[in-house]
Amino acid sequence: MSDPIVLKKPLVRIDLAGCYAYIADRSPDAANRFRQAAETTFAALAKSPGIGERYQIANPRLEGLRCASVRRFKNFLIFYRPIPGGIDVIRVLHAARNTREILEAEEFE
Repeated sequence: MSDPIVLKKPLVRIDLAGCYAYIADRSPDAANRFRQAAETTFAALAKSPGIGERYQIANPRLEGLRCASVRRFKNFLIFYRPIPGGIDVIRVLHAARNTREILEAEEFE
């Protein structure tokens, strides 16, 4: 059996770099743990996409959006959609940001 699919929108890489830099300012070790925890969480979500909560949003391009926190980093949220065989990660955002407004404005292919 093949590994579950984890697709990442281009902004996810920017989000992850920003989260990493924010955490690294305070603790480089914690930033490395965050990076690993994010990838581990992506893999877990890809295996069981239904474990994240449904995220209600008006943007029709985000129908089926779900949300889960990064393991051990509960203030960092992963927004994703289940796809056949895995997940498509849309954004990774800090919970203190206006996530609804950010996601409402997103333009996706």
